[in-house]
Amino acid sequence: MRFIGPIVVCVGLAAFASGCGGSQTEAKEPEPAAEEPAAKAEPAESKKEAPAEEPKKDAAPAEPTEMKRSVQDILTREDVMFAFSFNASEPYQEAEKKCDEKAKDDPKKKSECMSKASAKFDTDMISFEKDADDKWWYVTSLRKGDKLTTLHKIPVEFGEEKGTSITIKPTGRDKGTKPLANPKEVTIDVPSESEIVLTDPTHGKMVYQAKMGMKGR
Repeated sequence: MRFIGPIVVCVGLAAFASGCGGSQTEAKEPEPAAEEPAAKAEPAESKKEAPAEEPKKDAAPAEPTEMKRSVQDILTREDVMFAFSFNASEPYQEAEKKCDEKAKDDPKKKSECMSKASAKFDTDMISFEKDADDKWWYVTSLRKGDKLTTLHKIPVEFGEEKGTSITIKPTGRDKGTKPLANPKEVTIDVPSESEIVLTDPTHGKMVYQAKMGMKGR
């Protein structure tokens, strides 16, 4: 059940020097040009490479932005449902490896393979609803176009929050159209206000993304 470059700025420095001249006086026998004195050998020390600059330390990573709401508040926001994202979940990564092996360099074959893999997962939605008695229900719905069909509806209690995760515990039977036996408890990770993650024992991490305006359809 799914509870669920240095741009080496090649600075090319071109040096160009030209021009000489002087006033004319009596003609003199041209003196032999003085030989350019040989360049003095630079002291050994000057030939030594300059010590490499100590690499600059990277700036400390930014602290993660703290969420303004509690985990429970994010899950139970009014008019918010969480839609399953195949592309952001582990099954996509598994399918991609297999399809790459099968399709080799054929994009069409890979696309068909990935479509088949995606079709195995329903586009389901997760939401939490409170009834007139202030009881919370965990609801899983199947979306087909704009139509939502409730598959599972289970009364739950919220447990303790630990970091970005929270545990929910079923307190009664599933009253959805396709009821299943309830797990003992389910842990939901909420890495941000727009995404939740559930770990399926078979498929691994399943990612759901927040959608507005879906409830009541």
